Amino acid sequence: MFGEGIIIGLLLGKLNGGRLRNLERLSIRAWPLILSAFVLQIYPIFFGKDSLYQGFQLYSYAISYLLLIICVVLNLNQKGVWLILVGLLMNAAVVFLNQMRMPISFSGLEMAGLQEMMQNIQKGEILYYIPLDSAKNWTKILGKYIVIPKPYPFAKVVSIGDLLMTVGLVLWIRGKMMRSIFSQKAEMLRFKYKR
Repeated sequence: MFGEGIIIGLLLGKLNGGRLRNLERLSIRAWPLILSAFVLQIYPIFFGKDSLYQGFQLYSYAISYLLLIICVVLNLNQKGVWLILVGLLMNAAVVFLNQMRMPISFSGLEMAGLQEMMQNIQKGEILYYIPLDSAKNWTKILGKYIVIPKPYPFAKVVSIGDLLMTVGLVLWIRGKMMRSIFSQKAEMLRFKYKR
């Protein structure tokens, strides 16, 4: 969903008169934590079959969430980030309460045409997910069961938390692109007030 969030944020920012140039001056506190979390989540793609790394996968998944939460909290003063935090905490809660695994709807995966992913989860080749029916009580509500089906080219199954983080990302990108416009208006107002 984050790819879509970036594209929508850029489009909205441009339609509202924002400037792409503003994105060259992004200020994200503790941004290396985002990179570290990303590495921790994707490394199983390369080392997943190694038993040594398999034993560490779920722990690395938990650590990646903690790193992301810390980074987001440090940037709460920026537009849209609070919404990213809410979505991230929702996803983190359901993962931590289900033994470091995200519940996902198998029927949703079938609707999205992701049968191969479903089969890999069933075989235990993808450790980060469990069937939605296996989730603990109310945590099913926070699992991945919202289907974005084909003909959308990037069909997927997402959670409420994913949607909130995507909306937050859209608002953040739009806000960054609009920043110079707002600051210029503020400068004009201050100048007029001084006169």
